[in-house]
Amino acid sequence: MKNSNKLLEERGALVEELETLLNSVATEERDFSEEENTRQDAIHSEVADLDTEIKRAKSNEAMFTAGAGIASSKSEEKEQTQLRGKFSMTKAISDLVNKGGLEGLEAEMVQEGRNELNATGASARGNITIPSFLMNGEERANESYSVDDTNGQNQGNKVRGVEHAGMVEGLRATSVLERMGATVIQASGNLVLPSLPNGAGSQVAEIGDVANLDGDFGSVTLDPKRFTMRMDLTRQMLNQSDPALDAVIARDMSVALGNELDKYVINTNLFGVGNITNHSVVSGTSYSATTYADLTAHEGAFLSNDPAGANLAMLMDPTMSAYLKGVSQSAGGAIANVGNEILGYQVFSSTNVGAKTVVADAYASGITDADDTISIRPIYFVDPSDLFIAKFGGLDVTVDSYTLAHQGTIRLIANMYANGNVRRSGSVQTLGGMTIATTPTTV
Repeated sequence: MKNSNKLLEERGALVEELETLLNSVATEERDFSEEENTRQDAIHSEVADLDTEIKRAKSNEAMFTAGAGIASSKSEEKEQTQLRGKFSMTKAISDLVNKGGLEGLEAEMVQEGRNELNATGASARGNITIPSFLMNGEERANESYSVDDTNGQNQGNKVRGVEHAGMVEGLRATSVLERMGATVIQASGNLVLPSLPNGAGSQVAEIGDVANLDGDFGSVTLDPKRFTMRMDLTRQMLNQSDPALDAVIARDMSVALGNELDKYVINTNLFGVGNITNHSVVSGTSYSATTYADLTAHEGAFLSNDPAGANLAMLMDPTMSAYLKGVSQSAGGAIANVGNEILGYQVFSSTNVGAKTVVADAYASGITDADDTISIRPIYFVDPSDLFIAKFGGLDVTVDSYTLAHQGTIRLIANMYANGNVRRSGSVQTLGGMTIATTPTTV
């Protein structure tokens, strides 16, 4: 009896054969022969039969795994670790460019990635779709491998080893929101976050009835949002064997996608919550620079929302964070931001926290004109325990060897599907930060 992995290998070989046939006909710009049409039909039929066998095999294996408990879990984890070590992103790219299709493990894993992405409701756009288990999870954070550095780094008979993160593991986009402590979920469809109102519990008599708690389970839904980036690399660069190149490509992709996820969640979803701390003013026509008193008022307003997490934090842009390192409680008094902590709460800063043009009196009620606008630097007070990031599938990469072929350049386009938000509005409070006293723009 064949297991699901063996059946997947057979399926991958058939898919590879079909891709080779299709690429050949496309390259030669001709119609399919009768023999080729017959073979296509046969492949489709065989793949359909294999899909049924794979589904049955996986169901059986899941049943056995549930009975085997921890031992089976450890075995699966070991198998996934081995697959991560064998899968090569650069080999996959090279095979597509030089051979017109994927082979072996790379073909099998890409098919797994496509199945996973399709299950979320998103469609695979590229020709390399990496499944999430190859790139997600904290256990991959410390995986690396050594190569000999032969470019002038050798010392006598001793070779200095250089550590490089694997390319696939490095493709996991990490945002500042994750570093703050957001919960990351690998979702298989639209994710509805459970949310209960404040004071959901109640005290009742020993034989009294328990009041129904009408928790709102539909107010926050995370659906897939597409985040994409593009990278161009030369064929000569692709032919290099040094894994340092893998690490550079992975880092650039990860940073670009992580930044875009941050920008969307922070500047659209967190800013849209609407809990605003009133900012001080110099006068009815002048919005003041942020003071120590503004920060203590911000703390009070946020805590009145009853945040439940133990590690509450502030999030702002680097300019605001730096400014607050010079703001004191009074002449010679305590500085607001010391060691990236304000009032005992950790401060996270990111350039992805964007300035916002807002109606001035919505953020500082002392401004008299209700129409005037001002550009603020938001200071978010966040309960990270209520912040959720949903990832939908792995990474979808298109390898385009044609657009810039005349330059000997290969274009990579990477797509990631994700979303994020807090599950209750009280988990975010916004203060309209300002580094200098400013007169709002008259409208």
